[in-house]
Amino acid sequence: MPEEIMVQLNGEILKKLARTLGVGKGLTRKLDVAREIGGHLRAHLPAVLALCSDIERKALAEAAHDPALEVDATVFFGKYGAGFPCCPDSYRAKDVSPYHALVSHNEEGALVISPDIAEALR
Repeated sequence: MPEEIMVQLNGEILKKLARTLGVGKGLTRKLDVAREIGGHLRAHLPAVLALCSDIERKALAEAAHDPALEVDATVFFGKYGAGFPCCPDSYRAKDVSPYHALVSHNEEGALVISPDIAEALR
């Protein structure tokens, strides 16, 4: 679920993401903002993907078609000649993309997406 990914982001990044998508006005609680963004992502996935960069869309596609729903950084770099975008982790993050609400990273550093998002992307 995107909400599970978003609660891991800090509040400032979540607010930037909400502004990018034009949702969550007037909401103050982090969980409420995450739910609002999650609903928007599910309802408007094609439009949300259009806001993602080409490399972000490639990373999402790779994860959606992987049996484990993850992408190894080394494999991705070998295939595309670039690393997959990392999730922002500070208040100084300038570019916040809807991509950051769709992905997380596991302990090994692989990119991971949720089963419901993978199904919607396929």
